[in-house]
Parts: sequence; C-alpha cells; structure tokens
Amino acid sequence: MERFGSWFTHMLLSLTVLCSVLDNVPIVEREGKEKYAIATATISLLLSFMVVLGHLIAGLRIYLVGTIFELFCAIIPLSLWIVGTAFIQNPYNSFSSNVDLDPGGDGNEQIEYANLFFFLLDSTLLEYIPRRRYL
Repeated sequence: MERFGSWFTHMLLSLTVLCSVLDNVPIVEREGKEKYAIATATISLLLSFMVVLGHLIAGLRIYLVGTIFELFCAIIPLSLWIVGTAFIQNPYNSFSSNVDLDPGGDGNEQIEYANLFFFLLDSTLLEYIPRRRYL
C-alpha cells in the first residue's frame, strides 16, 4: 500500500490529460500525433486503474503489488509519456501552446490550454517517483 497514493494520483492525472486532449482537439482534426496522445493517456489510465484496484482488493495484492507486473505497469506509461510529452509540449504542434510566427509578432510562446500543459508534466514526472520492492 506504500505506492497506492502515487498510483491513484497518476490515474487522476492521466484522466485529466485524456479529457483535455479529447476536449482540445476536434474529432475531424485528429491525426497521428493526436491519436498517439489519446492512446498514451488511455493506456496510462487503464494500467494505473488496474494497479489501484490491485492495491484495494486483497486477493489481487499477491499477484500485483511489488511484482514484476507492477514494474511493467510503471515502465510502459513512462515510455509512452516521454514521446507524448515531446508531441504535446512542442509549441509548433499547437496542442497546448503556440508560438506567434506572424511577421509583426514577437515570437513568444503562449500557453493555450493550461490543463493539458501542466497536467501532462505532472503525469510524466510522477512516473519517476521511486518504486521499491520489485526484485
């Protein structure tokens, strides 16, 4: 139960990022990068939900908590979020921020969708929280 709070927070942050991407990008404008961000948030949400349930249900704790499977559930979202963060945080992709490229503009980056910008960073950084007792 020592990692339950981290997994629960990660689940909520993944849900926030998923809802933000779905809200920010209309269905007709979703291309490869947008679909990757949605898939990453969905996989992260499902894996963290599964681990949260594993912490809550006593019968699942034996098979999940502190095992290689829990490590797998931590490594997969981390790997996906590293690439997803590069897509979403890049201001030229216009996910969460934009750069003013007009000839008369000053070239500053503007955060357009703060939920997506900040919660994505939180979700990615939360994966780095040390996880003990795997091997």
